[in-house]
Amino acid sequence: MLFMQMALPIFFIFTIYAVNASQLPLFFVKEGYSITEVGILLAVFECFGTFCTFLLSPYVERQKNYGIPLLISALLTLVLPFFFLGIHSFIIASVCLGIYAIGYRGLIPLSDAMVNRVLGSRSSDYGKVRAIGSFSYVVMQVVLQIFSRVQNESVFQMMLWMAVPALLTCASFFAVPGLISGTAPEYENTAVPKKERGTLKEELTGFPAEFWMGILVTFAAFLGTAPLGKFLSLYVTDSLHVDAAPVLWAVSAASEIPFMFFSGHFIRKYGSSKLLFVSTGVITIRMIVYVVFPSFGGALAGQLLNSITYGVFHPAAIAFISEHCPADKRITGLSLYSILSSGLASIIGSAVGGIIIDHFGYQALFLSFAVPPVIGLTVFAAWRKNHRC
Repeated sequence: MLFMQMALPIFFIFTIYAVNASQLPLFFVKEGYSITEVGILLAVFECFGTFCTFLLSPYVERQKNYGIPLLISALLTLVLPFFFLGIHSFIIASVCLGIYAIGYRGLIPLSDAMVNRVLGSRSSDYGKVRAIGSFSYVVMQVVLQIFSRVQNESVFQMMLWMAVPALLTCASFFAVPGLISGTAPEYENTAVPKKERGTLKEELTGFPAEFWMGILVTFAAFLGTAPLGKFLSLYVTDSLHVDAAPVLWAVSAASEIPFMFFSGHFIRKYGSSKLLFVSTGVITIRMIVYVVFPSFGGALAGQLLNSITYGVFHPAAIAFISEHCPADKRITGLSLYSILSSGLASIIGSAVGGIIIDHFGYQALFLSFAVPPVIGLTVFAAWRKNHRC
């Protein structure tokens, strides 16, 4: 089946994400930027990726073939890293990073939308396919821990770590029959009919209130975990003084795999709404763990909680969004989830997080970002009193 054949591209897509999460902030620090400047660069990265993906998603929605947009996205992640070489201008680095982000941020919603389209009414089984991405993330972090030594590597070597996974991702798309040409039988049978081009306002209409509530709650949740996504590697090296960032990233991803794999069962048994509520609450607990235990052991415990704060949370969020999204706007809905929830939270978390670290330290960072999930839970609980989902 096509969604199983997509396992290979999904595997390599997440190797790109593994290298980016582990090394991108360290690269800019090595280039001489302050943590505040790194935070701003990462915010620019998220801003470009977020809003350009948003503007392009209605166009992609109308296409029968997702393979070409996936290939273009991967090509951007392959080529752009080499433009970072020798750049010491903050403005030029921001522009290059922004273009890179367009491809980087487009890979996940595109692959998610295609898998969900093929799964159809079995969208709750999305986690089984997504677990492959978590597995590849672990594999890549282990490879980085064994073979990569950031302190001793040249800038060119760091760029190769980013480019090689992107090259393998591009090649993997051609291994899926009919993906690039859009001629795979299952893909043709499950594709929604093409629709006439509408205005941006028309593309954003037709989503029920439950959908927007899901966006609000997932935004609060992603904002809570934003510091980990952008500053964990810096926290481990600068505050804990250990060279073990890839190990912690690997532990985090490994812990989510079984939860991802069995998420369909949990969703069918308990419902996406309840799982979304519980996993959002655990995010606050996770951030407090980093505050109370400022050690490698505390960081390890916090990373293990990723099993719930992402392994359960993400499939539940995908299911919730898909359940309350019109069928002909699924990629737009999933892009809005990626943009307004994950993307916007990352923009704010990157910009504000760098400033908090420079002025108040890492413990203040974790404590501050433990608050948004509580606010999200409060709003969600109030909404659930009057709505059944």
